[in-house]
Amino acid sequence: MAFFNPDDILNKFGLPNYIQNGNFEMYSTFAAQVAGATKWNAYKDAAQATPVDGTGGTATVIRNASVGSGSQLRGTRSWQITKTGNAQGEGYSQDFTIDAADKSRNVGISFDYSAGSAYTTGDMAVYVYDITNATLITPTSVNIPSGSGTFSTVFVTTTSTSYRLIFHCAASNATTTNWSMTVDTVQVNKNTVATDGYAISTNGSGNYTTSSTSDVDVTNLSVTITTTGRPVRLYLIQEDNVNQSFVRIGRTLALASGFIGFVRGATLVTEQVVGLNIDTSATENQVDVWYGPGAIASLDVPSAGTYTYKIQARVNSATATLYFSYCKLVAEEI
Repeated sequence: MAFFNPDDILNKFGLPNYIQNGNFEMYSTFAAQVAGATKWNAYKDAAQATPVDGTGGTATVIRNASVGSGSQLRGTRSWQITKTGNAQGEGYSQDFTIDAADKSRNVGISFDYSAGSAYTTGDMAVYVYDITNATLITPTSVNIPSGSGTFSTVFVTTTSTSYRLIFHCAASNATTTNWSMTVDTVQVNKNTVATDGYAISTNGSGNYTTSSTSDVDVTNLSVTITTTGRPVRLYLIQEDNVNQSFVRIGRTLALASGFIGFVRGATLVTEQVVGLNIDTSATENQVDVWYGPGAIASLDVPSAGTYTYKIQARVNSATATLYFSYCKLVAEEI
């Protein structure tokens, strides 16, 4: 039995999702969804961390199902992937065709997911295969994290219009390490994640703290952007649906300095200092200074190319603490 597919409405109104049945509402069973070249197809490539081409072979370990009755993420049903045993090299894929206007530019991939407790980051990865040129494309982020949320990444198209989206079992896990993941709202669309020259870190910093006196990477504050040679503005914003996002420095009755570096690849673009100096005769044991995330910003002027930016941090003393609470990093070509 076929069901109404909301993706058709988006396509008619100029907001195409290049993935067919990305919301898994079209068919009542997943067996019907995987039947046909334009829908989801199981494959078995070589047993390695990256796919060969994401098609062919017979998957023997990875399983799938259409779930509902309260287990779905959106609508009436979602897609559930289950791994039992060593499934490295197996996965699911769908061929898709982009519009000519989206050739040689950034195109976004995004989907909602919820992974079971046994799943670890990188057990499953996302790739794209250029069918015309027989070339595997590695998006800016490939490893699906543990937990749940919305996974977003970007890949750069070629002059081809024919591609394959691949969900690939990347990790070689012991037979006893079985996991499941529920997926919904799979989208491939230039408007899904980012326009050219703009990128936001997929995940936020959470309640990150450091008392390291040497530079360390701040968790999740990393983005990759393709630029045309114009200046790139770098800044922090709050995580989605969070009202109390901040950067904070604190120490007990002493000079506290936090050093925040904007790094392009391995090159330090700029380093900023946040801090306070407290009179040792003060009666408080601990004093902190708080900054809104937007106060942490910088500007870079790289040549045209693809760059990964990240935030690094350190403090002047192991008794000082630098906090990044619910922040995301943005890189924007201006």
